[in-house]
Amino acid sequence: MATDELRKRLDSYQVDARKYEDPELQEKALCTIPIDILHERAASNPSAKPSFQDELIVQLLRWFKHDFFKWVNEPSCDFCQSKTKILGMAPPSQEDISHQANRVELYECINCPTHTRFPRYNCPGRLLDTRAGRCGEWANCFTLCCRALGVEARIVYDWTDHVWTEIYSEDQQ
Repeated sequence: MATDELRKRLDSYQVDARKYEDPELQEKALCTIPIDILHERAASNPSAKPSFQDELIVQLLRWFKHDFFKWVNEPSCDFCQSKTKILGMAPPSQEDISHQANRVELYECINCPTHTRFPRYNCPGRLLDTRAGRCGEWANCFTLCCRALGVEARIVYDWTDHVWTEIYSEDQQ
């Protein structure tokens, strides 16, 4: 990878990291997260983690994974909800671009002639609305939720196009 290309990539990651500190995005996340329920579950778990903060993160993760965010390999048809198959890429709309979706996958329904677009959003605020995606969207939205709760968290990109969230546990260091 050329030095200029590496520098551009690292600069974009630095910009991405700052978005999790945006007070408006954090407020939107806090309005979405069932904080009272998560606190209650964390406090009442008989096999809780040693620290309340760690147990709260476990409860946030359970809620996020099972109740909030939907993993999408192929989206369902927008018209009939049937399975779809990938056709390729589509150009992003102005709305897609406004929510940092520079890539849009295009799918075709296996039962009807409908085409379904799947924008790959990079805006965590938009992901709080769509609640769907793969590892990049998942990590992007989950990292915002962690930061909104005051948890030290970061998004990690590897060079094979995989993304995840890491948190810091004072208790587990």
